[in-house]
Amino acid sequence: MHIAVAVSDNQVAVHFGHCDVFRVFHIIPDTSELDEIQEFTPPPHEPGRLPLWLKQIGASVVISGGMGQRAQELCRQHHIEPICGVSQKDPEEAVRAFLAGNITGGENLCDH
Repeated sequence: MHIAVAVSDNQVAVHFGHCDVFRVFHIIPDTSELDEIQEFTPPPHEPGRLPLWLKQIGASVVISGGMGQRAQELCRQHHIEPICGVSQKDPEEAVRAFLAGNITGGENLCDH
């Protein structure tokens, strides 16, 4: 499993489409242990572009503070589970909470 976290200023980004980087956490199968962490600079923001790009880098889950409805739908079409409304500020803490089943998302912090 590869979990991508939208990150700005070293925290979970409030807006998926305008983050600085995506931090991708590689998870060891059957253990839920973190194996490797990579950072990717996303392509320039264009509606609909990021979900396909995330699929190409192998993400199966994406965590952010907020994400537009269209982006969420496109993620699902690419078999990426969108998790929005994340209250954890630290990206690794958010991933660990997700893996422990303690995060499923909350109120989407994005207004579109």
